[in-house]
Order: sequence, then structure tokens, then C-alpha cells
Amino acid sequence: FPVTILLVEMDAESFAKMFDKAENRLVMTGLSFRALQVWTWSMFTVEAGKDYVWINVSRLMEECRIKAAKTVRAAFTELCRYGYVAPVAGLKNVYWLNPAMGFKGSRVKKYPKNVVRKWQEE
Repeated sequence: FPVTILLVEMDAESFAKMFDKAENRLVMTGLSFRALQVWTWSMFTVEAGKDYVWINVSRLMEECRIKAAKTVRAAFTELCRYGYVAPVAGLKNVYWLNPAMGFKGSRVKKYPKNVVRKWQEE
């Protein structure tokens, strides 16, 4: 049997991706500083391959130097309004992350039914 060996080069560090559709850029540039800060913090803390994140509010507030929980709630309300996140029903401080805006890990592995295969000639 012929054996095919595929060499895959990978980054040694964990990373999250933002997707560069023009609509995403236009929405992101309209977000408040706190909403951007909370979104970025969330992308740093989400586990790879997960499309939801549990928010440790006290840690977020400390690391982002936010003094009031009301400010955190307002930032998440804004992120919900613009489609970045959605609250998970019945779970406090857990949010679905919109994988069209950003994702940590491989969307191909997480959502294999959404994969588009294109043949490329060498």
C-alpha cells in the first residue's frame, strides 16, 4: 500500500482568529472601548475549539481595570446587540461566541459540515 505522509507546520503558540469581512470591520470600529476590551479578553480566555466562554467577572474586571460590574454588563449588552456573543440560557456569565467574528482553534474541525473544499492545481 502506498503511504502518503503529510507534513503540517503549526504555530507553537495558541492563537485566536478574527475574520476580515468588511462588515465585521465596520461593526468592530463602532464598538465602544469597553466592548472591544471585553471581546478581546474573552478571546484570550476561551478554550481552543469552544464556541462559548465562561466569564470570570472579577478576573475580567481586575485585568481590564473595570471598576463596576455595570460596565461589564453594558459591554456584553453591546456585544450581544452587534452579534459577537449571545448569553447561554440558564447559565450565569456564559456566552456563545459568534464563530463568524472570531474563533480560537479550527472552525474546520468544529464545524465540518460548513467546510468548502476547493481543488488547487500546482
